[in-house]
Amino acid sequence: MRVVFLLIALVTSCVGCGVSNDFCDANYERLNGFCTTVVGYDAEVDERLDKIEVRLDFIQTQIQHEYDGLNAALEETTADIATLWNLLTVETDNIGLIQTQVFNLDQRVAQQLYYIESLQQQLLDIQTALSEIAYQTSVVGTVDFCGNAPNKVDEIGLIMSNGEIVVFFQNNDGGRLASLGPGSYVTTDGTNCRFNIDANGVIHD
Repeated sequence: MRVVFLLIALVTSCVGCGVSNDFCDANYERLNGFCTTVVGYDAEVDERLDKIEVRLDFIQTQIQHEYDGLNAALEETTADIATLWNLLTVETDNIGLIQTQVFNLDQRVAQQLYYIESLQQQLLDIQTALSEIAYQTSVVGTVDFCGNAPNKVDEIGLIMSNGEIVVFFQNNDGGRLASLGPGSYVTTDGTNCRFNIDANGVIHD
């Protein structure tokens, strides 16, 4: 009888403690509700609590796993952002360099266009000068195609500075100056002088 009272005292003195729960857990069937009544221990509730603790541990593990994953992803994203920022900085520098090169190229093109316009103006000036020289052709001598004919007023030709032979050509319209090219001719001064001009402008009787 003393053993039972001692057991009751031991158990009741550990109500709510781990020792009582362990004791009741091991002797629950043998004590026939003693633990439930005296200690307040219920095996079914304890089992449910154990399952809840396991579930909580699992959830905590999952949360920690997700946290670690998110933290790793955040670090990777931060590294990617830093890399992209560096690339953006490099590309910005490259864009600035390209803009400078384009500006310099535009300047060179403008200079070349100005140079071309200057050359065109010089060419125009040269052409104008050549035209003026061409119009400044002068008479350097005369030629009597068949020599002096007695008692006749001989037709003569004008020898120009450019080598042309110019005569006065008269027809029904009046008359005009004409340049004689290579060919055979007859004077109209009454002497009927016949002469030839070759391709080099030389006169032959």
